[in-house]
Amino acid sequence: GRAVVLVEVKTRVGEDPAEGLTDEKAARLRRSGARLPRPPDRYDLVTVRLGEDGAEVRWLPGVC
Repeated sequence: GRAVVLVEVKTRVGEDPAEGLTDEKAARLRRSGARLPRPPDRYDLVTVRLGEDGAEVRWLPGVC
């Protein structure tokens, strides 16, 4: 079967965008997922760090 994945994307300049996913925001993400017709199987985080050399993108599966 297919997995339902809810993805949060955080973008920051210079600092680690993953720090933006606080416990409160993770709880809000889970509440949002619970309202979907089919609750997510997994919650992922995609971070985009912008710097002078361009963008660094990371995918972090199963963060909350």
